[in-house]
Amino acid sequence: MPTTITAIRLDPDFASAYGLASACYTFRKANGWVIDREQEIAEATKLARCAVELGKDDALVLSSGGFSLAYVTGELEHGAALIDQALVLNPNEVRAWVQSGWARIWLGDLEIAIEHLFLKCDRADREPNYGPESRNGSAPGDEELVRIPAAPSVECSAGPGISGSSVARQPG
Repeated sequence: MPTTITAIRLDPDFASAYGLASACYTFRKANGWVIDREQEIAEATKLARCAVELGKDDALVLSSGGFSLAYVTGELEHGAALIDQALVLNPNEVRAWVQSGWARIWLGDLEIAIEHLFLKCDRADREPNYGPESRNGSAPGDEELVRIPAAPSVECSAGPGISGSSVARQPG
């Protein structure tokens, strides 16, 4: 994160630096590295809002900022709307499909979540720059299940060609 802060100091209008800095808080939360929850939520909120304000025409910035707002700060609807804007700008942005899938899970829109995660897998299979790490949010094969803690009674079979595994975690 120090590199992103340096980039922001050098160029306060560099939207990508704000987006990446907000994504660092997403990674911190996902990996259980949060030290001061309230302070980190406040910082992630500030960074994500700056990112999306400065990067209104940048799909990666919008999806990163939107996902941080959804996952770290709990602003699910707002975060999902920003990710939707990112997908309008660039429907080939694989990470945005993943982020949209997770946001839809947390919002309870499971059919849309599954559709977006499947779409992501199809695009990732054709994109040489996305390896197994980009398949986060998918299940290993037809016979396995994706388990969604936010809706424990719901299980869905994973489709063909899906690899990797992950468990959805409700923001908060």
